[in-house]
Amino acid sequence: MNTLRNLRRNRQTLIGVLFAFAPSLACAQNPAAVAELETFVRAEQARQGIPGIAIAVVSEDSVVWQKGFGVASAEGGASAAAIGPETLFQIGSLTKAFTATAILKAASEGRFDLDRPMGKYVADLNPCIAAVTTEQLLRHSAGLKDEPDEYGPHDEGALLAYAKTWGTDYCLLPPGTVYSYSNSGFALAGLALQQALGKPYAELVKELVFEPVGMSRATFSPTLAMSYPFSLGHRKQPDKPVTVVRPVADDARLWPAGEIWTSASEVARLVIAFLNDGKVGGAQALPAGLFAQISKARAEVPAIEEQYGYGLALGRYRGLARVGHGGTMPGFSVQLQMIPERHLGVIVLTNLETSQIDPLVAHAFDAFLPTEDVGKPQAPIAEGKPAQVALPPDADRYLGSYTNPRRWTLEVTKNDRQLVLKMFGREFPLEMIDENRFLLHFPGREKPELLIVGPRGKDGAGYVQFYVWAFARVKG
Repeated sequence: MNTLRNLRRNRQTLIGVLFAFAPSLACAQNPAAVAELETFVRAEQARQGIPGIAIAVVSEDSVVWQKGFGVASAEGGASAAAIGPETLFQIGSLTKAFTATAILKAASEGRFDLDRPMGKYVADLNPCIAAVTTEQLLRHSAGLKDEPDEYGPHDEGALLAYAKTWGTDYCLLPPGTVYSYSNSGFALAGLALQQALGKPYAELVKELVFEPVGMSRATFSPTLAMSYPFSLGHRKQPDKPVTVVRPVADDARLWPAGEIWTSASEVARLVIAFLNDGKVGGAQALPAGLFAQISKARAEVPAIEEQYGYGLALGRYRGLARVGHGGTMPGFSVQLQMIPERHLGVIVLTNLETSQIDPLVAHAFDAFLPTEDVGKPQAPIAEGKPAQVALPPDADRYLGSYTNPRRWTLEVTKNDRQLVLKMFGREFPLEMIDENRFLLHFPGREKPELLIVGPRGKDGAGYVQFYVWAFARVKG
């Protein structure tokens, strides 16, 4: 996953924002817009070579449109099972929204305390890990490193056993210092819930979220998922046909971070609960006010100029607040996005790891938004004053190596003209916006990326932020 292509693809995991309720629209009233959406989805499916896509659209308290496209396996030929709204996909990091929901529901019932240190819930943790809180973990501000493991033990006991092996190397920065996306952190949050309530994490998510909202087939178990209509995951190399990913990803050590199997129609039931203050079919499935809690901005993600709540990412679409999360697993790419002000949600599940989902979400939104919203342009990213190429006078304070060990290591160097970032075996000139922000240009990219430099002491910068991760300075 350590490639520029994957950085851009994963950016779709961080879109969404603050929520508000307002009278909404009867949005399934434009057959021409829906027909155009179907045409666009089929065209994108062909262009990208995606074997299968499932989409569901929620408006108010109902699913107003859902459809499957393509097949569950590219190897099935004419006999391949067709994708439908009920087909199960592995949803990757969208799982984080379910973990946060389960924890917030338990907290609302007085059975869990978000501000209690981990060591009070889980015994025998490394002291630096025992000091962080679930609240910090849910907003990715606990200072833990990230790890993308997707293959490991299926034994549910692995969640507890694994966390007890973590050493001080997991503590990248002091808790509360800065936002840094961490699958490890969400695994720890799920473990805290498990230990506090005395039941396995997967059982608790079923009890607290799946069953109340009516997700009867959602599961963390691949072998259970395979007993229902399900999709295989696929990969595609340039100029080569898609191939099925084998084996199916499964790692019980990180289930709370990204391992749920579910369908577009089932995720739509969670969206209905979110958009209707916890109600599904008129019944109170989740606590009132829960969505307001998890969709509130809790952390700044300055490198992409967005925000994060508890398991939900925050941004804007055509000037409207947007809340959601994406997910990627071996063979799968998915998105859930909502515009609460319009009581509108879109779920897109695909069985191709490198799917470009943002255009599909955008077209689905535009097919069901009011005409006056669709006419609003997207606001460009504000870059502040023009960047300067010149070498800053205190350039040496920026120099050094910065690491998030299970991701990669960056190195800031300089030449006689400017600062330079070394990454992936290449060098990228840095253009200075101000003392904490730099523009990073990638060949063939229309827009530059931001590199954020953390507070600088006498020994130099303490960390840098690139995309959704913080990289701590390597002491040498």
